[in-house]
Amino acid sequence: MSIEVRQILTMLLEKSRAGNVEWLDANKSGVLPSEYKEDYVVVLPESTINLYRPDERRPQIALNILNSDGDVVVSLFEADLDSADSSKLRELFDAAKFKVLKVGSTLDSILQQLQSPGKTGKVVEKKPSDDDIPF
Repeated sequence: MSIEVRQILTMLLEKSRAGNVEWLDANKSGVLPSEYKEDYVVVLPESTINLYRPDERRPQIALNILNSDGDVVVSLFEADLDSADSSKLRELFDAAKFKVLKVGSTLDSILQQLQSPGKTGKVVEKKPSDDDIPF
């Protein structure tokens, strides 16, 4: 891995840890066509960084850096990295997933609900479906 790419990985991780990277779900945003369930992107003025798990059954993570024309100019695969860089890539993936799935705000909301007095949760009535047979 080049010095520049290692520096990008490190700086992107630091900004992601601080919550200062706008990671998007590639599948929902339409920024990049995606065939992967766990696929995250950050769009920059003249490039896009794509972080994804190509195979859900194997926990390998990959990162692509695309130029302004959408061409992949750098590809990293976790299996090809040393343990320190692999760890950074995995942590970056977790930070992107945390941001996209709104883990922090979801957990904060649950804690707030559990700390409030009274009942927690709501009753959800099952709506009748066409498959229900009335008796």
